[in-house]
Amino acid sequence: MNEATSTVTDATIDWDAYVPREETQAIVEAAREHFASLFSPDDLRRILDGGGRPDLWGPLVDHGYTLIGLPEELDGLGTILDLTALLEEAGRALLPAPLLTHAMAAQILLTAGLLEDTTSSSRLAFARIHGEVLQVFDGEDAEIGVAVDAAGAASTIHVFALTASDRDIVPAVDPSRPFARLALDTVSSQESTGAPALDVVLAAPRTCAAADLVGVAARALDGAITHALGREQFGRPIASFQAVKHQLADAYVLLERARSLTLGSAVALGVSRDSDEASRLSRLAKAAAADAAARSVALQTQLLGAMGLTFESDGPLAVRRARHTIPLLGDAGQLYAAVAAEALGVTR
Repeated sequence: MNEATSTVTDATIDWDAYVPREETQAIVEAAREHFASLFSPDDLRRILDGGGRPDLWGPLVDHGYTLIGLPEELDGLGTILDLTALLEEAGRALLPAPLLTHAMAAQILLTAGLLEDTTSSSRLAFARIHGEVLQVFDGEDAEIGVAVDAAGAASTIHVFALTASDRDIVPAVDPSRPFARLALDTVSSQESTGAPALDVVLAAPRTCAAADLVGVAARALDGAITHALGREQFGRPIASFQAVKHQLADAYVLLERARSLTLGSAVALGVSRDSDEASRLSRLAKAAAADAAARSVALQTQLLGAMGLTFESDGPLAVRRARHTIPLLGDAGQLYAAVAAEALGVTR
């Protein structure tokens, strides 16, 4: 990687990209309204209670969500900035459909130059190889699993053809986003060696996961604020108490830090997918989003008190989603440590 492609400088960044375009705002508004019409918190509670997920894949495809962030030659729409805005809304809604895992897998193939028309129209899912087992994130109905591992300075992309008879659905913290598990010797696969370095390939999917967690954090914080404004103690809303104000303010700072880093990562990816800056910002964005989501869901539960632990409350829905997604592609401590080691020139 030469110096021209490895560094994103102030001169190459389009700072106007940090201001949401009208098209991006339109996507956000339309998606928020659409997601609200597709399912309700009661539907999510039914999933947690053992009911099946509603089949939302058709509506997502029909509305073009799976094409957002892909290039025009693949009939794509918008940019990766639009994709992160969409995924934040999906996270805020706690969408019980595999939009995030599809986007992550598609972005891996796109960065590696392997995404094709036929591939992008299938149900993709991000996968991980654990010994002789393939674990597919939100892979209950996925048709293609995409995994990536390091191969020296480069990486290897694995594309698995999945069939319904092969997979076991693994109990998960969030049943609306289940894992599928398959024995490697039961699925056919293709490998592509010589793909870009692992952190380069994972930069876009990490940014996608960060956007999803930012949405979860925003939902939980909004719920905490709404409750604090309406709940009274000693004749005053608890939002007027300094102890509550400070906690809400701290959670808001964490949320805005995560949102800014996610946006910055998307901007850097739009400039150059193989830049060191995009790789670094994606790790920081995912780490910050994990922090924000963990803090916001915990604060909502704390402010709701005993009610926040009940099945009828919306709080546990966000808690489950956050805890299920936070470990994906590295938890906060691992990602901060990796960025620090890189900055200090320390070999890990």
